[in-house]
Amino acid sequence: MRIGIDCRSLQEPQPSGVSVYTRELLHALVQLPEAAQHEFVFFLNAYSLRGGSPLLASLQAEFPQSNIHWSVRNVPSKCFTLAQSFFSRPSIAWMFGNVDVVFLSNIDFFPVRDTRVPVVLTVHDLSFEKYRECFSLKSRLRYRYFLHPRQFVKRAAAIIAVSQHTKSDLVSLYKTPEEKISVIYPGLREAMVRPYKNEQRQKYILSIATIEPRKNFDTLLEAFALLRQKHPVMRLVIAGGFGWKSAHTLRRMKEIPGVEYLGYVDDAKKEQLYAGASVFVYPSFYEGFGFPPLEAQGRGVPVIAGLHSSLPEVLGESALYADVFDVHSLTRAMDHLMTDHSLRTNYITKGKENSKRFSWQQSAQQTLELLTSYI
Repeated sequence: MRIGIDCRSLQEPQPSGVSVYTRELLHALVQLPEAAQHEFVFFLNAYSLRGGSPLLASLQAEFPQSNIHWSVRNVPSKCFTLAQSFFSRPSIAWMFGNVDVVFLSNIDFFPVRDTRVPVVLTVHDLSFEKYRECFSLKSRLRYRYFLHPRQFVKRAAAIIAVSQHTKSDLVSLYKTPEEKISVIYPGLREAMVRPYKNEQRQKYILSIATIEPRKNFDTLLEAFALLRQKHPVMRLVIAGGFGWKSAHTLRRMKEIPGVEYLGYVDDAKKEQLYAGASVFVYPSFYEGFGFPPLEAQGRGVPVIAGLHSSLPEVLGESALYADVFDVHSLTRAMDHLMTDHSLRTNYITKGKENSKRFSWQQSAQQTLELLTSYI
């Protein structure tokens, strides 16, 4: 069987979210013993991939399996986007050649009106539908007039939802038939569950996410400002790339003593941060899944999160929940985990056990079974 896989998210210079999901899933998928009998066509497109592209060479070295074939196009992104959005061109055949099924790891520009090949689509969340105010006008127009997510979901032969919560959103907002949706949880990287060689807990609270309204850093910053009145040596370390409407949040970070903003960090630095953190706080109010709190749990850091969207589903009873819209509630939760040793130990133990529920190998096996059902 020939399986086409859209790998454009692997071209992102600062991997997060979808690109992490794609990379980890593909690594696990192509290493499955049962994958050896299939052929995979990995699609990339960028004008910069012409000739001896270092990125292309790096990806080909990262995925050296002999049953992986690369379909690389060099159409300028804007031209490709416009052609896909308005004319549903180029075709699936132009992108992948002759394939039996196509897998897309996220809603992206794609010939949705080309129905000759079944498509399996992963939907991470519908934040762009439920919290439009958290997106720039440009992003809202992009989803509404260019990406056509509702049409895309309807056209797909099958949908992978990364959580029951995302499945529920698809059913309620898009009226997608439940039987069309398979819930397949992402996994947790092995590096996040093995001991870190220089692990030494320090007096800092950690939070990792893109700086944007949905991640709710403004509430965390005000809660930390209150916490510092009681714990004047406490630090708050924040890591994550710039997002839309981040200027006010970045300015507030500079105004509050003890706040350290690192910007985007790579995996090695992220592991180092988890290894030294005393508490991990995830104040986001909408997530399709939520990798960072799960990664923190795998590294033995107790987690504070909100009872919102998929987080209770993913974290279960292994996290301390707070009202992330209430500054005082968040302050109390941080204070409890910093001062109550038995509470910390309880959530560290529960967190480590919870993180073991999520495996990329299991995710890959379930995904491959779904893809090969179209033979």
